[in-house]
Amino acid sequence: MVLSAADIAAAQSMLKSSFLHRLVIERSTAGAVDDHNNPTRTWAAIATVTGTVVAKTPEEVVQVNEAGAVVGTHKILLLPTDVAEADRVRHDAAACPVPADRDLPDALYEPTGIRNTAGTGINLAIEARQVTA
Repeated sequence: MVLSAADIAAAQSMLKSSFLHRLVIERSTAGAVDDHNNPTRTWAAIATVTGTVVAKTPEEVVQVNEAGAVVGTHKILLLPTDVAEADRVRHDAAACPVPADRDLPDALYEPTGIRNTAGTGINLAIEARQVTA
């Protein structure tokens, strides 16, 4: 099914109202070498977006792991934007407009897969692994 631009815009408008959390997409660049002559990475924010972060149930994680795929512990939903699997997504509770009693904790997520939901361009579903809490 091919959606018109108006249909996509209407769907994105509805989704955006449920995307409450402020998320920062960070991209790395090669930095200087460390004392052991290993390259370092420097991370910089490339975009601030709103989205939703949902923890997967233990059953979902096991099902994906048994399939041999790279395991993500969370799913991040957001409107289409420039994001790649080499990037990371940060949630900073202090910068998020959601009230503290309903907000997510500070966390850093590494994408393990990114897909355009249903191939329609309405939103992105990012499989991600939480690397810090």
